[in-house]
Amino acid sequence: MSMSALLKPKPYDFVIIGGGIIGLNIATVLKQRVQSASICIIEKETEVGLHASGRNSGVLHAGFYYHPDSWKAKLTQEGNQFLTSYCKHHNLPINNCGKLVVARHESDLTGLQTLFERGKANNVPIEEITEAKAKQLEPLVKTYKTALFSPTTAAADPVKVIQQQYLDAKKLNIDFLFNYNVKQLVPQNRTGIEGKKSIIIYPSSASSASSSSSASSSTSPSSSVASTGSTPILEAGHVINCAGVYADVFAQQLDFAKDINIAPFKGLYMYCDLPLKRLIYPVPDLNQPFLGVHFTVTFNNQCKIGPTAIPALWREQYGNLFNSYEPLNTGFNSWEEIYNISQQHLSLIIHNANLRSLASQEIKKYIKSFMIQGAAELVEGATYSRFSHFGRAGIRPQFVSQKTHQLLMDYIIEGDSMSTHILNTISPGWTCSRPFAEMVINRYILK
Repeated sequence: MSMSALLKPKPYDFVIIGGGIIGLNIATVLKQRVQSASICIIEKETEVGLHASGRNSGVLHAGFYYHPDSWKAKLTQEGNQFLTSYCKHHNLPINNCGKLVVARHESDLTGLQTLFERGKANNVPIEEITEAKAKQLEPLVKTYKTALFSPTTAAADPVKVIQQQYLDAKKLNIDFLFNYNVKQLVPQNRTGIEGKKSIIIYPSSASSASSSSSASSSTSPSSSVASTGSTPILEAGHVINCAGVYADVFAQQLDFAKDINIAPFKGLYMYCDLPLKRLIYPVPDLNQPFLGVHFTVTFNNQCKIGPTAIPALWREQYGNLFNSYEPLNTGFNSWEEIYNISQQHLSLIIHNANLRSLASQEIKKYIKSFMIQGAAELVEGATYSRFSHFGRAGIRPQFVSQKTHQLLMDYIIEGDSMSTHILNTISPGWTCSRPFAEMVINRYILK
């Protein structure tokens, strides 16, 4: 028996799996609401935000894309306002550049009008402008007759935002365990914390946890690690699963997420030197949760195109032949994982003709010239020589309904009195993170 198995589990009122933007915000809001609660965030990496939260574009979406009845519509505008104010308050970089959505041809005009109507229905500032006005705002832009301008869309630095939110959580005496790779969640039939049922959280034998704990008591995780050199087992009155691309794994261990599975997509960006000052997006296919290749102007005025929506073969398939940041086998776990995820993508392609077309087009975007073709429809001067290199890849934790074989378009939350599972945290999850956390706590955790 390992030394860690002999340890009495360290009890917490709430244990959050995943140190991304959603996990941090849920922990922060929960601690503000219940100041006496003991809360620990466990993260398999060495620091917060090394996956989706730190790899996204940093765009603060305005909220006009989404159907008025969706969670995305309800939360995006409020999240935009919160993060804009948050960046200013903490002197974090933010680029209030605004966004142009352009029509590439006459058939885009219907979609453009739909976006405009959704913006109005969602109470989002949105302007319908002429082609001449669009060129005043961005001289290089191409559009057919008309365009939309979103003045509240902005770009911030996702890494600096999440680092600041980590500091905020530490000030609230929220504990952190890094290098803690969760293996199993086991409900306890016996009464645990304060006479309530609990969940025991077992780490992988490969974990080597390091603690960042504000508590100084002898029962803190840091003292357990220091005294034994082993990863502590935790006991939670309530587990909050914010594990991103692994959220379904832990949900299914507790008999949730029965009818959904993950089909991850890889997002790649390519940098360019075009002197753009505003984000430029095409009219998307509103039946898909992807916005198409577009121009992003970052918080520090760098210009890039992307992201792709290339089907990923495993959950953290960041590496590729054209990406010098990470090796090809980054995040690889097993051939079984490749088989299962390939089955999900195959099911999608079989049952969705438009996704068959999307997949074939997206895979070609590994080729630089093909990716640039789409970008050239949006701006003047988007020639091959203006584009340089691919940046770090990101993985979209996209889930699929096993009943309908369709991509799920909105956030999914499941749970009971012992656990809450945050599933399908797709874009604009980063923008929505604070009001999303408040909604989850109000409706599912402290209801």
